Amino acid sequence: MRNNCSCYTKNNRKCKNKKFHIINNNNFCYIHAQRQFYNHALIIQTSWITYKKNKKFQIYLKLPIDIQNKIKVTIHKDYFIKKLLKIFLNNKITYIKTFDNSIINIIENIDKLYNNYSYIFKYKFLIENSIIFDLINLANNTNRGCLDVISYIDEIYILYNQLVDQDKINKRQFYLDFTRELFEFKMWLSHY
Repeated sequence: MRNNCSCYTKNNRKCKNKKFHIINNNNFCYIHAQRQFYNHALIIQTSWITYKKNKKFQIYLKLPIDIQNKIKVTIHKDYFIKKLLKIFLNNKITYIKTFDNSIINIIENIDKLYNNYSYIFKYKFLIENSIIFDLINLANNTNRGCLDVISYIDEIYILYNQLVDQDKINKRQFYLDFTRELFEFKMWLSHY
């Protein structure tokens, strides 16, 4: 009986598990040791962790303010970057909301429009849920405008077949690629 646990079960029967720990000359199996001493071990661990953190915090408080600020920036770097990226994305979305989707305006300002959309494509995982429906509508409107520009270029190509240069063909391909990216972005947003 020396090798068995010295505790009793819920039914007032002697525990038949083999001893795992010896505490105060009593044999404990793993289950009974955990039941009796888990709370005490947890209190000791939390107090030790708190002591270590407070010790580090006291060292931190003794540092000059400029070094404290550098430590804060280093610790919270990811948070600040994400916050700045959200502000940056909101500015890009605001530009797209105020953009006029007429054919002439798209042809003249396609570089700015594509630049704003490219940043939105790149950081689409930071888009808030409240803006998704608006972005789907904006992507649809921009996609329609780009398709109108493509049909405009096609009309010019049909009317002036001999005068079309490689630059017009490259622009048409650029608009096609942009509409494809807008469509993929819209599909990603609808499943997000």
